[in-house]
Amino acid sequence: MSQFTTTPKKLRVCKYGKHCYRTNPAHLAEFSHEVVDECSPPPATTAANDAQMNKKRKSEQIADVAVQTTKVFAIGVLGIEENGIDPDLSIRCGLRATQSFLSKFPTITGLNVWFVDEKAEFVSKIRQELQNTPSCDARIRTFVGSLSTLKASQGVETFVALVECTWRLKPSSHRKTNDLYALTPNDLASHLQSLHPKGQTGQAYEIEVPSESELAATSGVSHIVHVVPPNRNPDRIDYVEDDNLARKLLEQSYQNSFAAFGRCTGLTTKLADLTPTVAQPNSSTVKSNDNGHVGPFNQFDGSKKQRVNAFSILMDAAKSAGSSSTTPAASQTTTGPKALTAHRWMDALIPYIADPAKHSPPVISFDATIVLLADAFPKSRHHYLVLPRKNLPTLASLTRDDIPLLKELRTCAKDYADAIGLDAYRMGFHAVMSMRQVHLHLLSEDFCGSGLKNKKHWNSFHTKFFKSVDEIVEMLEQDGKVKLDKGYHEEFLKKPLRCHICRREFSTMPALKQDLQGHDQSDRR
Repeated sequence: MSQFTTTPKKLRVCKYGKHCYRTNPAHLAEFSHEVVDECSPPPATTAANDAQMNKKRKSEQIADVAVQTTKVFAIGVLGIEENGIDPDLSIRCGLRATQSFLSKFPTITGLNVWFVDEKAEFVSKIRQELQNTPSCDARIRTFVGSLSTLKASQGVETFVALVECTWRLKPSSHRKTNDLYALTPNDLASHLQSLHPKGQTGQAYEIEVPSESELAATSGVSHIVHVVPPNRNPDRIDYVEDDNLARKLLEQSYQNSFAAFGRCTGLTTKLADLTPTVAQPNSSTVKSNDNGHVGPFNQFDGSKKQRVNAFSILMDAAKSAGSSSTTPAASQTTTGPKALTAHRWMDALIPYIADPAKHSPPVISFDATIVLLADAFPKSRHHYLVLPRKNLPTLASLTRDDIPLLKELRTCAKDYADAIGLDAYRMGFHAVMSMRQVHLHLLSEDFCGSGLKNKKHWNSFHTKFFKSVDEIVEMLEQDGKVKLDKGYHEEFLKKPLRCHICRREFSTMPALKQDLQGHDQSDRR
């Protein structure tokens, strides 16, 4: 025998057989792709083997039916251009979410996910990551090109397309959105905004494309899923500075995109555990305090009282597999259906206390008593609201019985500030609230947020218009109620603009903001 002659390697049989789409050389070198039944040895004629073969044939028949189902999701790597997210991080998050989704439907070989981008460098990174993944699903495909040319180039007859946009959900906000919307009816964008006036970071919103449209006929797009990935570009609004929060929001962006794809393709019933939710603390960690008030921020060990970090409790509970993911009924946290109306701007906070699990983000954490969320129009880099879930429309609604609740709001704010490493911050209530439902503001001292626009905004946090928790508690202890004169306090909003750091006075907001930027850069050096 020649020294160059080798015995042929016996390959294992790929479980997808002739239906396998995988072209990875390592996969082809390890597996054969004949029909499974043709490669299997004849079974022994025993009752046990007969039952096993019948079970196998039945499962293959089910698989054959599933194979005939074609469901394609065409996506891109999120946030790597306008939003400034690291491409390698986004690719890893995207592939993990894709693998997790596909693993729920192992027999549907017609279910494919295409990573599509016009820039070859990004597609090359994806392919490299796939090659480095030992158990990569064969149904993950890649294509260098645009979403509108996927059908013509790759023969994909119909598919759901994923595009990214900002919270405004406008089609002009991203190049991939422009590519698709150039072929859609003019009223499609307005229809989307009528369904979803404002997008939230990490969330996905699907819309059906009319079958008679050019986009559906020419490009094969049946639905468009719009996702709002986190923004890591400090020059744009809604900048997410915290690395861990940005990563979590990115993962949610991918997961919610697949959940939307499931709704578009009828896989919704199998995706109940795919959509991320914020779990409540385990009931065993929520005990009554000395006043009989249920709260998540004090734990008891027998008769000994032990104070723990509120943010840790909430986050640990969210990670716990045994914790409940259900939300308390609205009737337990409100005083009637009137309290749940959210048809006006003043009632915009009500949905967050009624069902916080449906609003993550901006909801960061919650339990049966309190909700912590990010302010939609931040006046500082860090601006959060801490809300009681009890129905308290205004500060005037408070009574002496609510003093323990106010102290819990303060504890939650302090613990979260500690958890994210805020050294300088302030917290308090507006004397005259612009929105119904009592809410405690927690802000970092930089005041460089995108929502700081005018004198009223500034003075609402730097004059007597801003009330500390201690001031409100003192009123309740002395008088049993909070009584604040609206006209008197609104006069503070007209005060001159004065920097809280150098105490200089400014005639315009741009001048004040320039001064604040200088202080901020000096502090960062």
